[in-house]
Amino acid sequence: MRLIFLHSLALLSAGVQAAQPLQPWIDLTPAGQTLRLPPGVYDGPGHINKPITITGNQQAIIDGGGQGTILILNGDDIQIKGLTLRNSGDSHDALDGAIRAQGKRLLIEDNRIEAVLFGITLHQVEDSVVRRNSIRSRKAQDAAERGDALRLWNSVRNRIEDNEIAQTRDITVSNSPRNRFTGNRIHDSRRAFNFLFSHRSVVDRNTLTNNSSGIVALNSDGMLIRNNRIMHAMEASGAGIALKEISAALIQGNEIVHCAHGIMADSSTHPFNRIVFIDNLIAMGIRSPIPGGITPGTTTRALTGIRTGSAIHRTKFTPLPTASGLKRQPPAFFAMPRCWSCSTFSNAWRHFLPQPCYSGMRRRA
Repeated sequence: MRLIFLHSLALLSAGVQAAQPLQPWIDLTPAGQTLRLPPGVYDGPGHINKPITITGNQQAIIDGGGQGTILILNGDDIQIKGLTLRNSGDSHDALDGAIRAQGKRLLIEDNRIEAVLFGITLHQVEDSVVRRNSIRSRKAQDAAERGDALRLWNSVRNRIEDNEIAQTRDITVSNSPRNRFTGNRIHDSRRAFNFLFSHRSVVDRNTLTNNSSGIVALNSDGMLIRNNRIMHAMEASGAGIALKEISAALIQGNEIVHCAHGIMADSSTHPFNRIVFIDNLIAMGIRSPIPGGITPGTTTRALTGIRTGSAIHRTKFTPLPTASGLKRQPPAFFAMPRCWSCSTFSNAWRHFLPQPCYSGMRRRA
């Protein structure tokens, strides 16, 4: 017994002094117990296949050594809290990153993730929470060479909350319905959110700044996108919100400011369903030579591509304030009067000239 105690004490001391493998600490932790790592640096990778909690109190660093994925979770009821994860491998094919998880009722909370390729990858994960993590990809000149901050595949009923994400590629949600993304702050990335075949997703109260695009959804019906603030998506093909091949969605209470395209949307793919835009604010740019303004001669669009099967209600369209002495130059956009398949009412068009409906349908009397 004395020998075991001394060995444990030596391990604790070594944890403060120098890096040591993380896996023995995991192996010695019984199921259902908490592993509280002493301050220090630990070498990954770590494979976890039993219900344990690992916490580092913001003082434990897990270093992947530039190889593979740092933590691999394969089981239910695993919790990862308060760790710094750094230096994953660089293989896009292998999805090298900080955490790769599969299981139910997982909690990944209050971690700092830096100098990795992919951040957190959830494959077949259910009823789990990813909350208050800071995620940075490794530096790359081209955003396409970075990895995704979060990547969900075939995962349902998860909550992605209050994370701070920067300098990554995308948040990619593929074949993953009924997940909630709330209160996240995402900036200086490519697509803040990229949904593919992920029905009934909720995107609520996120702040998206200086990304190539804000929220992009393809073949994802029943989307609820509300109360988000999307700013400065100014690449030529960028948009605050872009919807394609979607039969029904509710876009409500969003602020879209200074984006190349405010909203890009196809017509509803279902003859009876609608894509509804209500209580949104779309504040577009002006042609301006001032520093930080839109490049002279550039014109932004508030609404693009919408033809039929949509409703735009109580939405405000307004140009951004201009510098003193500059003439206001409103952007062009498509707006729809009442017709058989689309409707608008109670919208505010400030300094804009709405264009006629292009649905080809007969107007209502």
